[in-house]
Amino acid sequence: MFKCGYKLNQIDKVKNLLAVCLNLLFISIAFFQPASVHAQAAIPIPQKRLVISVEGSARLGGLQPDYVISTHDPLLAAFLEGVAHDGARLVSPLAKVRFALKRVGQTIVASPYDDPTYLRLLKSHRDDSTPITLGEYIDLGVGVCREHALLMHLALRTLGLNPRFIYAQTVPMFARSFTGTVDHAFNVIRFEGDVFVIDSYTPRYNGLSLRDFGRGMILQPLNFAPWRDTGGLFLPAKIFKINDFPKITKKHVSACEQVFQ
Repeated sequence: MFKCGYKLNQIDKVKNLLAVCLNLLFISIAFFQPASVHAQAAIPIPQKRLVISVEGSARLGGLQPDYVISTHDPLLAAFLEGVAHDGARLVSPLAKVRFALKRVGQTIVASPYDDPTYLRLLKSHRDDSTPITLGEYIDLGVGVCREHALLMHLALRTLGLNPRFIYAQTVPMFARSFTGTVDHAFNVIRFEGDVFVIDSYTPRYNGLSLRDFGRGMILQPLNFAPWRDTGGLFLPAKIFKINDFPKITKKHVSACEQVFQ
C-alpha cells in the first residue's frame, strides 16, 4: 500500500478533486433490478478515505492483482484533472457521457486479455504480491473491461453524473459450444426514464438498456441510448447475475486518516 510520510501542504486541487470522486464511489445498482438479476446493496466509501484497495481477480485464480485507487496517484490525478478541465463547459448528461467515452478510450485502449504489455504489467505485481494503481494502466495505455469501467466511473463522477459500477456474469446468446459465463465490467446511468449501459471497452454493449440486457432475447425492439455508436438488432449476451464486486479489501491506513482529518 502507500506510505503516509507526506504533509498537508502537498495536497493540491487535483488531489482534492480525486478525493471527492473516491468519496462518491458507489459500487452497485441498488436503484434498479432487471428481471432475474439481483443487485447488491449500495456501499458508499466513507468520507476522508483517500486510499482504497479494490479486489482484483488474482486471489480467485485470475490474472488481475488488487487495485489501488489513491489521491496520491499522479497519473490518475492528472487524468481526472483533464476530465474536469476539458469537460467543464458540458451541460447535458448526454454530452458528458459522450465526452467520457471518448476520453477513456483515448487514455487506455481496449486491450485483449492476451496483450503482452498488459500481461507483463499484471505479472510484475503478482510476482511481488503488490497491488497495482490505475495510473500504471494509464501509463502504458492498456486495460480490459475492469480498468475501463473503473476509469469511466471516476470520470463520470468528476463530470457530476451518478453512475453505478457493475461487474456481471454474462451468457453468450448464440454460442454453440460455449456453455459457461463471462464476467464483464461496465457502468450504468439513469437517462430519460431508463437505465443504460456505458461501456468504453465493448461497443456492442454500450448504450444498451440494462433491462434488455438482463432479459436477454426479446420480441420487442431494443431500447438504445443516444450515445451508442454501433448498430445491432439483437443482444450478443444476457446478464446471468451481478457479482458482488468491487469489494473493498483494505481500509485507509490510520496514519493517513489522522493527516487528513
